[in-house]
Amino acid sequence: MREKNKIINDKLKKTLLIILQLYLFQVFGQNSNGVKYQFAKEVFKKEYKKTTFESFIGEIERLNENELKFKDKILKIYSNDTSLVKIFSKGIFNPEIIFGKESTKILTKNELDSLSINKKYFTT
Repeated sequence: MREKNKIINDKLKKTLLIILQLYLFQVFGQNSNGVKYQFAKEVFKKEYKKTTFESFIGEIERLNENELKFKDKILKIYSNDTSLVKIFSKGIFNPEIIFGKESTKILTKNELDSLSINKKYFTT
């Protein structure tokens, strides 16, 4: 008899635990009445500033399947999505907006050695 009561108690505990988990999931989970995106909506309303960017003006050279050359800047596309190459080759992407209009000049070792420590920047 005790064994049977223990089995019933275990089943009852498991059932109550499952019901409690489902209830907590419903209470603390996201609902579909728009509250779940409220924070994002508020930030968008307060922080959004409409901006327009110029398209790339100049020759775009396709170096290979995944590389395009914009003047002196090379864009490598690490994706198998061919539509990205089409978009970038139309000039919608303007690397000057991201990287600036000036290119970094490659210095010789002597030129690097003559720079002060504050003017030496290395990135990986």
